[in-house]
Amino acid sequence: MSIRWRYTALVALLTILTLLVSLGPSAVSASLVASSPPTVRAAFELNIQPGTLALEIRSSLYDAQQNLLLDDTAAAKSDLDRVTPGIETFTAALGDDPASAATIRQNAEAAKAGAANDQVGLAAARGHIWTAMLGGAYNEAVASARNNDSASVAAWLLLREFRPTTRFSRPGASATLAVKKLVLGTMTPEAAVAAIDADLLDTYQSKLDAELAVFKSASAQGLDVRQAESAAMVQGYWAIVEPAYERQAGQPARSAGGRDRCQPVHRGDVRQRHHD
Repeated sequence: MSIRWRYTALVALLTILTLLVSLGPSAVSASLVASSPPTVRAAFELNIQPGTLALEIRSSLYDAQQNLLLDDTAAAKSDLDRVTPGIETFTAALGDDPASAATIRQNAEAAKAGAANDQVGLAAARGHIWTAMLGGAYNEAVASARNNDSASVAAWLLLREFRPTTRFSRPGASATLAVKKLVLGTMTPEAAVAAIDADLLDTYQSKLDAELAVFKSASAQGLDVRQAESAAMVQGYWAIVEPAYERQAGQPARSAGGRDRCQPVHRGDVRQRHHD
């Protein structure tokens, strides 16, 4: 099977899933979603598409960064005011991941404080918010899969990242295929959870390692704003993969893994160096 065919198939599947989400729970089974726990149905009850909302939040945070760079603090504050309703809606939908919701809210407040005149603080907040939204989407997708709620899994999986595609590696499609099989009833919830874990955790492990390289490069060049955002994203990716790391390797290895990956980030305390 060629890489081009696999990529085309993945795009087709994502298109189907997007349509499924846009049609709402009835596209799969209204009775199935109606019988699911409230936290699993949160995205539909709040009438949101998590992927679209998260991208709007990230875009507004970027606009605030750009305006602050131009010394237009009024415009930066306006951008962040525009983010607030989206943050509230998104975090309310994270019924199965209160930790990610708390991280998003905390850093939304930090972003507002940074809009006064703290480019480094705003950049760090943006990195934390984005990775916490990714982590929340991952945990909600897993919780929905456990409850055999295909529509909610499809909604949350539209908010994810992918490993870079090369001629030797194809886009990760295991999670997407798992949703299709859940819809068709040809995969158990347990198997779907395993497929989602394998796909997304592998992706975020890869993104963590890549972002750590970006952090080191930004640090070497003295790019404080980029370094701050990258440091936040390293910590955010680690928060996503850390529980699985502990399940596989145990608590001591989890602690050692976190030190190995995040120690360079802590050594390069950008905020402290920026304010010295």
